[in-house]
Amino acid sequence: KKYNERTVKIWNPLTIAPKGPSKLEKHIISFTARIAIQHKGIDFDVQLATKLPDDWQLAIAGGGMQEDMETFEQLINEYGAHEKIIYRGPLKDNELRDHYRNSSLFLQTSRWEGLPLVLVEAMSFGLPIIAMRQTGSAEVLNEGEFGVLIENGDIDGAAIAIQRLINSRQQQLDLAEKSLNRVRDFQIEPILKQWEALF
Repeated sequence: KKYNERTVKIWNPLTIAPKGPSKLEKHIISFTARIAIQHKGIDFDVQLATKLPDDWQLAIAGGGMQEDMETFEQLINEYGAHEKIIYRGPLKDNELRDHYRNSSLFLQTSRWEGLPLVLVEAMSFGLPIIAMRQTGSAEVLNEGEFGVLIENGDIDGAAIAIQRLINSRQQQLDLAEKSLNRVRDFQIEPILKQWEALF
């Protein structure tokens, strides 16, 4: 809008059909992204996994280039995170739905993002969100109104936020409700209306 006042921003719509929210009963935190070490902050994930309570694990879904996959394995070895990480590989359809539904929190650690629809996917399953701050997560979470924003790269801060959520069932339920409310803004119907208004 700085250069053209007629500029309009329209979000991409949610494309996954949840078929029911998570019950928030599993001691699993889900993460979904390409295994792109720097971009998606996979190194942050591995370090965070080692700071989780003994009975919690981080479940990672996504594939990657061979070089990144090798680095991913090296990071797991370096930090001794084998028992804390469940690697599920690339998922789609019902497997992806199960990935979200069988977890109780969702974590995003990207160093940068545009508009991360993966957050919206996770929110559509009623998952509380903890995300490292970049322009995309700040926009989807509306500066922390709809989830917990942590400064980018703050692994200890993220671990503390996770522990607080794990210790408070009420906070989990509150954030789950906020996730389900926020995801309405990404449904296809209101977004189509924005497109139709342009013509």
